[in-house]
Formats: sequence, structure tokens, C-alpha cells
Amino acid sequence: MDTSTLPETMRATAYESVNFPMAKLQVAAGAPGFRSRRRITTLPAGSMVAIGHHSTSSLRRSLPLASGEGENLMAHLVISGECTFTPIGGQTLRCTPGWIVLDALQRQGSSEILAPGAVLVYATVPMQRLYDSVPTLRDMIRTRVPANLFWQQIILAIHKAHQDIDSGLPLDEARFEAKIIDLFIAACNASAATLGLRGRIGSNDVLRRLSQIKRSIDLHLDDDALSPDQIAAVNNISARYLRTLFATEDISFTDYVSARRLSRVYHLICDPEFIDVSITKLAQSCGFTDASWFANQFRRAYAATPSDVRAKAQIQWRAMGLISDKCAADLAVV
Repeated sequence: MDTSTLPETMRATAYESVNFPMAKLQVAAGAPGFRSRRRITTLPAGSMVAIGHHSTSSLRRSLPLASGEGENLMAHLVISGECTFTPIGGQTLRCTPGWIVLDALQRQGSSEILAPGAVLVYATVPMQRLYDSVPTLRDMIRTRVPANLFWQQIILAIHKAHQDIDSGLPLDEARFEAKIIDLFIAACNASAATLGLRGRIGSNDVLRRLSQIKRSIDLHLDDDALSPDQIAAVNNISARYLRTLFATEDISFTDYVSARRLSRVYHLICDPEFIDVSITKLAQSCGFTDASWFANQFRRAYAATPSDVRAKAQIQWRAMGLISDKCAADLAVV
């Protein structure tokens, strides 16, 4: 997608609709002249690769965005330009050519593209594919590491895959994804060795357990009485230990559940399959019982009202031919 071909008022929304599944980033409000050209390839087991060209811009990942579908680790590989990444409560990481930033997409924070014309290559791998192969995984989340031969091979592999596609050659997606994951693991381990990182015994067990708990929460999101005791019992742990696990990500159980519900409502609002379902009913189906509180939390998370988000989604639905102009005009947004 090349947003420079769109009216300026539509660029941020178009970028976000393509970018959310991969990087979960939202363009900061009031970004004049924002432009981005990004190509994303989604692979069968959940990995994604992309090449992006960016104007100077500010991006943010709120907790609802971070708690969206998928727990992935993304490598930002800067080809030209400069950018920074700042996790909530963490240190700003500056990324320039020759350095890689490893970004856990389930962590909230912000990003800055500091110069126009920045070019980055991205590789995103599901966290569960890394638990057993990267002993230092927990220590590498949200870190800056020097580039090595394996990171360079990832860049070359992504470029070649896109060139082959443009030439009309078939891409064996499963084989390509396996190659990217193998290179990603080798690159992480080589970077860890360079930095002198040593895997701690049981370190990745915390990540595994928390991922399992989050899956349990997803299964019970529609329960308005969802509680730490309930999820702890399902996972055969104490509620106290449950809270300790969430504290490792600097969030509370309650905040995570609220953010996950907001994320689910957001995606339902943007899904044409639920075009005839009111926003109020969609929110209730995700466990929100107080419409006013939901609306306030949604506005804080996405810098827009639920009705505004659906209105923008309708514009895209019409552009894609999913709904007619008359159908859009007849919709009741409540």
C-alpha cells in the first residue's frame, strides 16, 4: 500500500488498517504530510515480513493495540534513516543502519521515524516458535542488538521473495517461512552471544505460562464476572501468582482484560460481517456492561469514538466493493 496516492485525511487510516495485524501501531493524531509505502507478506504459521518506506512520523501502540491477536517478536532492520522505540516505562532505543531493534508486539510504547525517506525491513515471528530455541528470549525483548550475518540474510531473503513474486514466480510460503524462522533464531542467538547474554533457567517458562493464561482469558472475555480467581483456577495456579506474572509485563490483570475486550470490539466494528450489529451489542458481547464507560475507554485507547471507527471502516468497505453506498447510508451506527 502506498498512502501517498490517497488524500491526506485518509492516509493514516489506510496505513493502520494494513499495519495493525503486523506491528499494532497507530499514527499519532495530527500528523501533517504523513506518507508510507509498505508491502507485507503474511505467512501460513503466523510469521510476517515487510518492507516499509516512511515519512517523518510518530506512532504509538496503546495497551488495547498491544493486546490484539498474536504474540509476536518483530525485528526492525533499518536500511536507511533513523528511528526510535520507547516502551512504556522503558529506555528509548535508537535504531540506525547496522543495528536491530527486537520489539515484542504485546508491549505498549511509541515509535518515532526521525527523518523522511527511512527504509526498514521487518520480520515478525510468533513467540511460541522461539521459546525452545532462544534461551535468552526474555532478556532480548525490547532490546537493541548489532546486526550480524544472519540478520543480513533475512533482509536478502525478504527482498528476493518480493522480487520473485513481482516476476511471476511462485513462492513456497511454508518453506520460505521456515527459512525466515531458522534465520531469526540463529540471528537472535548470535546477537545474544555478542552481548554476553546467558539464558536463565526457566526464564522462558514465564513467557509460556503467561501466553497460556492469555488464551484462557480470551475464552472467557464475554463473561462480565471474569476475575483473577477464575482464570487462576483454570490454570491451576494461585491468583497471587497470576498477578505476579502480569506484573512482569508492567500491567495488571484488570487492565489487560479491559484492553483485550477493547481490541476485540474494535475488530468487530471493522468487520463487515457484523455490519448489521449495533456497536452497543458488540460491546456487550465482549463483556462490557456499562456503555458510557466502554465509550470513554475506547476513545482513550484509539483516539476516536466507536462510531467514527465504524464510519471510516465503511469508507473502506465501499472502496473494496464489500458494501454499496446505499447500504452504508442505511446503516444505523449506535
